[in-house]
Amino acid sequence: MMSFHRSVPGLAPLLTAVLLALTFLSGAVRAEPVRVDTVEVELVAEQTAVVPGQVLRLGLSIRHDPEWHTYWRNPGESGLPTQFPIQAPAGFEVGDVQWPFPTRVLIPPLANFGYEDDVLLMRAVTVPEEVAGETVRFETLAQWLVCREVCVPGEAALTLELPVSASAGPSAEAPLFAAADRRLPAAAAPVPATVHDGALMLRLPAGIVGPAVERLEYFPYTVGATQAAADQRLIALADGGWRLEVDVPPGGDPLATGEAGGVEPGGEVGRQVVDTARDPLQAPRPVPDRVHAGHDGE
Repeated sequence: MMSFHRSVPGLAPLLTAVLLALTFLSGAVRAEPVRVDTVEVELVAEQTAVVPGQVLRLGLSIRHDPEWHTYWRNPGESGLPTQFPIQAPAGFEVGDVQWPFPTRVLIPPLANFGYEDDVLLMRAVTVPEEVAGETVRFETLAQWLVCREVCVPGEAALTLELPVSASAGPSAEAPLFAAADRRLPAAAAPVPATVHDGALMLRLPAGIVGPAVERLEYFPYTVGATQAAADQRLIALADGGWRLEVDVPPGGDPLATGEAGGVEPGGEVGRQVVDTARDPLQAPRPVPDRVHAGHDGE
C-alpha cells in the first residue's frame, strides 16, 4: 500500500510562526519539578513575564510526602531552615525570603517549627528599568533538610526562564502565591512583654487578635528563645485583651536581645508579627476567665 504526500506552499513558515507564538504565550520556560527523595521542588513565578521597572515574585515550591516536613526560618529544637539564593542578572535586586507561618511539629521530646504537605517560600525581585535581551534566566541551588523519624539533607539546582515584556499576566502558579500570602504575617505591632517565673508573657490587646480567638501560638524568630515543645498558655483578660505565656529555657531572657516573632491564631482572625518591648510594670495576674493551652492542631 502506497502513501502520497503533497507539500503545501507557505505551510512550513506558518507552522513555525504558530509554534513561536505558542511558546511566547506559554510564558515561563523551566525544567520539570525535581524529585529528591521525599520532596518535590520547583522554582516558579507569580507572573508570566519580566516587566522592566516592576517587582516580580519568585517562589520555591516544596511538596512533601505524607508525614515528612522541612523547616521554617527558626527550625525549633532541631533542623535547618531551607535556603534558595536566587541568581539573577546584574541590576536585579533579590529580596529576603518571605516565610509563611509554620506549624509546630511534635516529635517527643522535641518540637520543630516547619512545613508539611505543600508550601511556597517567596522572594520579591525588583526588576531594573532597562533589561537587556528578550528573556531572563533565574537560577537557584535550593538546599533543605527533610525529616520524619530520620532526617535527610537534600538539594536541587533549579532554573526558570521568563520572557521580557511590557506587561504580564498571572502565571499558572499564581494561586500558590495567593495561598502563601494568606499565611504571611501582617506588619509588626509592638506589644508589652515581660519574663517572669521562667515564662515570656506577651500582653496582646484585643485589637491585635480579636475577641473570638481560642488558641494562639508564638513562634520566635530567634533559635532557642523559647521551649518549643512546652504548652503555651492563653489567658483571657477582663479588658478584652489576652496574655500568652510561653516557657523559656532556664535562665533565658529573650527580651534581652529584642526578640520578635509571630503570633499564630487558631482560626481565621489574621496572623501577626509582634515586636516585644520589655514592660516591667506588667505583673503576672491570677488566672481569670478561661485558659487555653494546646499544641498545634488542637
